Amino acid sequence: MSYAIKARDVGKRYCLQEARLLHGHGSLVEAVAGLVSAPARWLGRKPAQTAEDFWAVRNVNLEVRAGEAIGLIGRNGAGKSTLLKMFSRVTDPTAGEFTLRGRVASLLEVGTGFHMELSGRENIYLNGAILGMRRHEIRQRFDQIVEYAGVAKFLELPLKRFSSGMYLRLAFSVAAFLESEILIVDEVLAVGDQAFQEKCLGTMRDAAKGGRTVVFVSHNMAAIQSLTQRCVLLEQGRVAFDGPTPEAVRHYVGIKEQDDLLQRRPVKEIRCNRQLRWSDHVVIAEIGLAPGQADEIPIGGNLRMQFLLESHGSYESLRMAYSINSVAGVPVLSGLAPLITVQPGQTLLELNIDNIQLIPGDYDFSINLGTGSWSDSKRNFDNFMGFGRLRVSAMYPNGRLFGEWNAQWGPAIHSTASWVPPTALPEPLADP
Repeated sequence: MSYAIKARDVGKRYCLQEARLLHGHGSLVEAVAGLVSAPARWLGRKPAQTAEDFWAVRNVNLEVRAGEAIGLIGRNGAGKSTLLKMFSRVTDPTAGEFTLRGRVASLLEVGTGFHMELSGRENIYLNGAILGMRRHEIRQRFDQIVEYAGVAKFLELPLKRFSSGMYLRLAFSVAAFLESEILIVDEVLAVGDQAFQEKCLGTMRDAAKGGRTVVFVSHNMAAIQSLTQRCVLLEQGRVAFDGPTPEAVRHYVGIKEQDDLLQRRPVKEIRCNRQLRWSDHVVIAEIGLAPGQADEIPIGGNLRMQFLLESHGSYESLRMAYSINSVAGVPVLSGLAPLITVQPGQTLLELNIDNIQLIPGDYDFSINLGTGSWSDSKRNFDNFMGFGRLRVSAMYPNGRLFGEWNAQWGPAIHSTASWVPPTALPEPLADP
């Protein structure tokens, strides 16, 4: 199969020192040195490299096949957006070369290609022209673009009256309906609401099935896994892994776990207010999501949380009760963790809640720490109510989208019911 994108030893270098001089920062000596070296740069000579040169992307070799949907993941600052800007011809590489086969439609930043004083209608034509569409092409797809974006009522208003979400819907709609061979989408989908994000993912999935090449950047691992089968992991501007998406996600989580182990603290500390403390014998000092755990999970996904306990004694039967609550504060999933043993000092615990079958939406947590069971005499130590945030996305771990659900059925999905093999009933006796 032919390729749509090919990169060979591509790199992008930024001169941080030069950037400061251009903005008037630095000493007088540095400014004079910059002026002296300017003629050399004007003559095309390579300026002397300093310790402050920063390579956002370096030695990237990548080939994307035509009609392939590929994910691009990595932490903030890994070089993902810089690489996409080079693929979209927004910026040129400092080193190496890349080849594109086909017209490119890219969505890199909210509002790119818009003019605040023009109306929504005028911006559709403007943005379409920037993306390479001819006027008659835009006219043919205009009604589809407007309907998809859902902004028909506001079409004649100037764009400065639009919200960021309306920007996004317009921008993605134009890019989606442009007959391009390559569609490049950055993390901007996070600006849209959940329903529009799902709509965009479905559109990109259809585009890939229709033979278009899709390059998708996101921190939402569920979205990455639902759309792509191949994924590239960037780390410090270099390709750390290129292969099947599930394995790439595991590598990504592993990198985050290494960093978090060095910190010796929960990766995402949750700010919460203690509701009631009965004793200082054992207290919860910190609560956070475990390394690699996102605060958004698919239906049926797992949740791992960490608790840093401070104990003034030894306890062999310490229990923790937990509940996940709706935004109205109603517990919709509750459980009792296995008994644990702690020694004096600090103990970092990790709790894994498997197979969370809740409908899409936002939830929070409640935690109770103590000794004893519900049937025995209990002794409570610490208690937190209604803290944190958990979002359940409208998809399953295998990427299948969630169907319609009647809210009156409740927030929990019970999926373990099964049929007993049917018993054949005897034929009714004939009337005498």
